[in-house]
Amino acid sequence: MRIFARASRWLLLLTLFVSGAFGAVDGKPLPRVLLIGDSISQGYQKEVRRLLQGRAEVVRNHGNAEYTGTGVREIEEWLGDGKWDVIHFNWGLWDMYGWRYAKEDRSPQAYEERLEMLVRRIKQTGARMIWATTTPPCPEPEVTMRRQFKTDVVISPELEKAYLDAARRVMERHGVSINDLNALIRPDLDKYSPDPADVHFTAEGSARLGAQVVRSIEKELGDRLPARTFEWMQETLEPARIIPYRKEAGRELSLHVFQPDGFKAGDRRPAHVVIHGGGWRNGDPRRFYPYANSLVSEGYVGISVGYRLVGNPEGTTVFDCVKDARAAIRFVRANASDLGVDPNRITVGGGSAGAHLALGTALFDELDHADQDLSVPCRPDALVLLFAVLDTSPAGYGNQLIGEEWRSISPRHQIRAGMPPTLVFHGDKDRVASEAILNDFCERMRAKGNVCELVLEKGGVHGHINRDIDLFDDAARRTASFLKKRELGPK
Repeated sequence: MRIFARASRWLLLLTLFVSGAFGAVDGKPLPRVLLIGDSISQGYQKEVRRLLQGRAEVVRNHGNAEYTGTGVREIEEWLGDGKWDVIHFNWGLWDMYGWRYAKEDRSPQAYEERLEMLVRRIKQTGARMIWATTTPPCPEPEVTMRRQFKTDVVISPELEKAYLDAARRVMERHGVSINDLNALIRPDLDKYSPDPADVHFTAEGSARLGAQVVRSIEKELGDRLPARTFEWMQETLEPARIIPYRKEAGRELSLHVFQPDGFKAGDRRPAHVVIHGGGWRNGDPRRFYPYANSLVSEGYVGISVGYRLVGNPEGTTVFDCVKDARAAIRFVRANASDLGVDPNRITVGGGSAGAHLALGTALFDELDHADQDLSVPCRPDALVLLFAVLDTSPAGYGNQLIGEEWRSISPRHQIRAGMPPTLVFHGDKDRVASEAILNDFCERMRAKGNVCELVLEKGGVHGHINRDIDLFDDAARRTASFLKKRELGPK
């Protein structure tokens, strides 16, 4: 038993390390959050970690918390010796269905008795407690019960209510906060369920659950959690590596690389490369750290690109910015092994002028540094454009800066067949690329047989996603879904 306890504590410490623990905000240790639950919590923990990254230490019980009987046996190991600020917990589906425990007493009465024991023990930690109501059982005979136990089990609404009511009585007796995940997901169960015989959820459903879990934790921790804003992420996120990819006029141009948990040399991860905006004249890679990091929790390597700015050094033009962006993507593909990247799953995105440069990696083939190895393609496997510069004509943006050769680097005027699948985020009030220019760009893309999906925000001005954290999170989810459909995400 002592050996097992030491091993469990080591696993807990390892989990803390892998989840980016041991951090601090303003010199103070991060609040510590423990998640306890079954495979439903395994599904939403990724979104919880992403939304609390840099704000709180997030640890989940090792393995599956199963039913309340398992909780009673394992709770001491899961709580460990440390101090928790918040414990978010649930048991329920295993008690209802009886996976591997069909012969034990899992009645609502026994469930309530064991929950009472568990809540009393958790309460002794002094942590703020949050009970997650059990998500709905599936409407058809549950697949595991049918496959493994050769029995059809459908949980009736009456039986589900008995378990929910039992849990609510325990939580009310002890003043435990309730996070009603059941009420959140039930109206959209068909939308977020992978199958009527499965109790689990799609990635989108798990992300929705995770977002509400985070809101419940934020409510409990209050001012102890810094507000998660785009600007806060710009200031606090730090890359795992900064790698020079080119030297121009005595200046090193670098890639700022974010790596997912569990990353190791020799990986072949999908890459999400982003290029910051700033009218080609200002900004730096940190400006787009939030986007570089936005898919890292999904298993991507995130990269924010540095490039020369117009006039810095003197004489630098937009054409030089394009050359640098193309060189950066060529470097990523040529050095994919060292970066832990799959050279056939490289997505390039950017915002504003950075989105123009991202398009340039797919379009402007006449603009390359003279020493580039053109046998290594810089064409990305997908494009993600955020409030992009789409037209550099006098009717568009940047024409005076670019000059008479504007047409050669105007995306709207250079569209051709065979472009990478493209996801576009834009606002209908964006003055850098008007709605008319946007619609024409998308129509031209589709007329050439290219995939071009548009997410248009009504009332959205230039940079609208940076101003609204919910839009930022939605863009990350949509991007992950877009890439997954094209088999460009994690395998």
